[in-house]
Amino acid sequence: MTRLRAITVVGYRAFAAPATLELRPLTLLYGTNNAGKSTLLRLLSILGDSVAEAATAPFDLSGPAARGVSFRAIPWDQELRSFELELEWSSAPIAKARYVLAWDAEGRRTVVKSLEVFDSGSAPPFRVDRLPGEPDRYELTQAGSAT
Repeated sequence: MTRLRAITVVGYRAFAAPATLELRPLTLLYGTNNAGKSTLLRLLSILGDSVAEAATAPFDLSGPAARGVSFRAIPWDQELRSFELELEWSSAPIAKARYVLAWDAEGRRTVVKSLEVFDSGSAPPFRVDRLPGEPDRYELTQAGSAT
């Protein structure tokens, strides 16, 4: 059975360095106050909203889990206006996907700045990068050759 195995964030809210939440049949999340436990739990709900049929953005903050926050308040480094999200699956053709989500000030929307997808075999990953200055154009690269 395919299931989400782990979520890693970098530059998300209070997590400047990589923080990984491993998901098991029973996952316990504990720590001191202000360690980011609630932030990680809300992230799970936001991700659920983001893959729902009614999603309005690749990182959909319109649901109740976001509590009215805008994307601009999400990145740890406000100047970068982006953060990295990595999802890992068990027993799936895609083993891992790494997203860089960013705020497009011009279009006033959240965009996928880049995406790397790793299969469960040994094939090199493919990468999709948003072209600078072209809001809806991307470049696909695999094994060093652009297409």
